[in-house]
Amino acid sequence: RIIEVNLPFEKATGYKHHEVVGFTTADLGFWIEPQDERRFLKEYMASRKSGQKFEFPFRMRNGDRLLFNLSIERIKIAGEDCALAVAEDITVRRQAEEQIRLQAAALDAAANGIMITTTQGEIIWANSAMQDLTGYSRQEILGQSPELFQSGVHNPDFFESIGTTLDQKLVWQGEIINRRKDGGSYYEMQTIAPVLGNAGEITHHITIKHDISDRKKIEREIQQRVIQLGAIISMGQVVTSSLDIDQILADVIAQVPLLVGAESQAVLLLEADELVFVATSGENAENLKSVRMPATQGLAGQVLESGKSIFISNADQQNKIYRRVDEVSGFDTKS
Repeated sequence: RIIEVNLPFEKATGYKHHEVVGFTTADLGFWIEPQDERRFLKEYMASRKSGQKFEFPFRMRNGDRLLFNLSIERIKIAGEDCALAVAEDITVRRQAEEQIRLQAAALDAAANGIMITTTQGEIIWANSAMQDLTGYSRQEILGQSPELFQSGVHNPDFFESIGTTLDQKLVWQGEIINRRKDGGSYYEMQTIAPVLGNAGEITHHITIKHDISDRKKIEREIQQRVIQLGAIISMGQVVTSSLDIDQILADVIAQVPLLVGAESQAVLLLEADELVFVATSGENAENLKSVRMPATQGLAGQVLESGKSIFISNADQQNKIYRRVDEVSGFDTKS
């Protein structure tokens, strides 16, 4: 039975002194779950130590349910064994802890890589997606600097501009080429936001990283298609705007690099029993202009003889094919 309570007890529970003295906690309906009272009594009676701590939810007079941390001390009053209970309302603290736990779980489950760094640049937290994105385990990332992921593509001015934005307490967002643990580079869309303290000072930075390598690949392919389409249109215009065959061939071959990405190219015409380089383009290509060679020699000769296209995937292993052309022209056909 309750024999005494203080004013903070009255304020916390809503009960007045005379409403609780002489009654048990069960009489007052404090226990939300009956098994909590039985567990409390069992643990309390089983231990002879003072300073026992218990955590239970209790029902207040207005029906609110609050979580308390109980500290129990065994004392004697007028020779009678009693217990002094000190109760601390930890409801708000537990709710805050649960909210933090849920937020951390949500961040950890996010598909994007997320990390938190100090103002000195030390990574103090990283979610699971960071491992998938970078190839580094969480243990390898923590304690490191974001420089761990730098690819070397960006110059110091690029990172200085990021720092300037963050120092102004602004959010920075942009594309970065970073490096994975295996050395491979990738594109990521990165957002860095400063975290402000109670006084408005920057305490941490949160970085969100999204792999956009696939998107950049598609963008490059689209751009290449646009360039190729432009080259095809230009060749059509060249063919229909001139009657000079040499000029047409020269203009057309100048567009070939845009279509196939070749560094050097040439057009050969068959005259009697010889092949003549009538149009060339690329490094040192002028060395070949007007060069003549027997129709049976060189790579062009093989094409002429077989009537089929030839594709060489590794020129270094096909020196016999190129040797005669190199001897004739000095032209680096391996390119």
